Amino acid sequence: MRVNLVAVWREATVFMSRIALMNNWNCLNVITQQPPMTDYQPGQWG
Repeated sequence: MRVNLVAVWREATVFMSRIALMNNWNCLNVITQQPPMTDYQPGQWG
């Protein structure tokens, strides 16, 4: 019984850490996809 609980706990922690990693990765992608903070607007010079 104890070995089974350890296995379940290990799988749950791996699952939660994987979700946390994906969440951080998504936040990073959102941050890096923000438009640059400049005064230039697309089509400004054309």
